[in-house]
Amino acid sequence: MLSASAPIFGNLATATSRALAGLQRSVGRTLRSSDALASLRDAGDGGQFSYAARMEGNTRAKNAMLQGMQNAV
Repeated sequence: MLSASAPIFGNLATATSRALAGLQRSVGRTLRSSDALASLRDAGDGGQFSYAARMEGNTRAKNAMLQGMQNAV
């Protein structure tokens, strides 16, 4: 059995707090998963956000072009 002053308790407390913070972020992203861009924007990763926004714009443009081609046929 470990004593209350064992050095492992400090590491355990740090690891637990990191895990809980990660869990909170993960749950928040899952709850906002219907809007992936908003989730990335809130995460604070500007590079990922700009990449996802650019990809979403490209996807919308290609979908519009495909719809136009299907309507023409």
